[in-house]
This record gives sequence, structure tokens and C-alpha cells, in this order.
Amino acid sequence: MARHHPRLTGTFARLAGEHRAIARVQDELAALLAAVRVADPARCRTELERMSVELNAHLDDEEERLLPLLAEVPWPPHAPAPADPAASGDSADTVAPPSEPTEPHVNG
Repeated sequence: MARHHPRLTGTFARLAGEHRAIARVQDELAALLAAVRVADPARCRTELERMSVELNAHLDDEEERLLPLLAEVPWPPHAPAPADPAASGDSADTVAPPSEPTEPHVNG
């Protein structure tokens, strides 16, 4: 998507940084859950709330920035343009696409 929207290079770089931060939050959450039996319940709730706020803020921002871009993607996707045989110099080796079936000619 970044190749098709070079004007948003900064946005994509920021989102990549946020994805690293989200990975850190996931690691923190896994550690918190692994220690839930011995951890202070109030601390667990506070940390879980902090992580939830951070994750939801990221997802909200991502939706705001990326959904309009995704809406521009044609659906169904367009087939790639056929290669130009003249440009490659291989016109003699080019196979014509199959023709449409025709109804048999009936004399009568």
C-alpha cells in the first residue's frame, strides 16, 4: 500500500513504529497474565487498562488512516495488463489468446 501512496510515507513509518509498540504491549500482557496468580489484582487491572487504552488508540488511528485507502482498492482486482510483445521483441513467439467459441455454421 505504501508504494501506491508515497505521499503517506510518514504515516506508514509512524504506523510501523506503533506496531513495534503494540508488540511490546503484547509481550507485557503475556507476562502479566503469566504472573496473574501471584500479582497484585489492582496492579493487573491498572496495567490491563493501560494496555487496552494504548491498543484501542492505535486501532482507531489505523482505521481512520487506512480504511479510506483500502476503499480506493478496486474490487474485484483488475487483471494485470498483458505484456507488450513489441516491447520485448518476442512478437514471433507470442501465442494468440484463444478465440471465443462460435456456433457451427449449418448449411441448409
